[in-house]
Amino acid sequence: MTKIASATQLNSWMEDNCDAIKKLKLYEMSLPGAHNCGMDQKAEMHDMWRTCQSDSFRYQMDNGIRVFDIRVKYYSGLRTGHGEKYRHRHDLDSGRTLHDTEVAIKEFLGKNPGEFLILDLHELDSTPGGIPYKELADYLHGELNEKLLPADASSLTVEQIKKTYPGKTVVIAATSELAVNNWVWPKIMHQWIGQSIVRADELGRYIESVMKAPPTGELWSMSATGYGEIGPTFLENEIDSWYKASGPYQMKSNIINIDWFDRTQLVKNCIKTNVEKALLLPA
Repeated sequence: MTKIASATQLNSWMEDNCDAIKKLKLYEMSLPGAHNCGMDQKAEMHDMWRTCQSDSFRYQMDNGIRVFDIRVKYYSGLRTGHGEKYRHRHDLDSGRTLHDTEVAIKEFLGKNPGEFLILDLHELDSTPGGIPYKELADYLHGELNEKLLPADASSLTVEQIKKTYPGKTVVIAATSELAVNNWVWPKIMHQWIGQSIVRADELGRYIESVMKAPPTGELWSMSATGYGEIGPTFLENEIDSWYKASGPYQMKSNIINIDWFDRTQLVKNCIKTNVEKALLLPA
């Protein structure tokens, strides 16, 4: 029977269950992810068409999300700090910036140093002139230097990472243009249905097809999100059914990228599944 640590808290679930999951590699884990993490209802700008989450980065971290689907646009003409020129965007600027994300990460890890966070820089857009990748890399490195986990750790278990790279728990995965140092991991493979309007039954069939032969050996993400006539849809019943604890999809998943995560049991189901996955590893 799957047993998670009795004192497990959502803000510290990885550390609370470290002994149980220490033999897992990051790409073997079931990791709850926030789709379009910077588009939330507490942001300066939000609406029914584009907003995907209910609250801020820190809220997401405190409530168990460990992978952040980041989509930002670079505005070169803004007279602000470098991180504030990158605005979280989903056809609309939410008002949140990459700087806001970094501040939340540092505050969260200051209280929860044993948690791994994966920043999936999934989309980087820009105004005319392009993105200054070197400056962006320097900014990220300067903000998170002590926490950045090198890409060399991609094949290590949690236990090996903690021993070899103590205190380094932040993964940045991005396009190859940003990979100017070994701390930038390869861009995460996203499995997406590839259409704007997505019904629950269509999404269910797509997920079923992917899970017949899911990727292995690297970080990968399933976009378990739907979109209808009134914007991102609430799929809490479907998510809890598809991704029930220790169920067949959970056991073969890595990053499960969803909207409105706090309406679901995804985080708790992922925690239980990770313990189960570790129990099934060869002795």
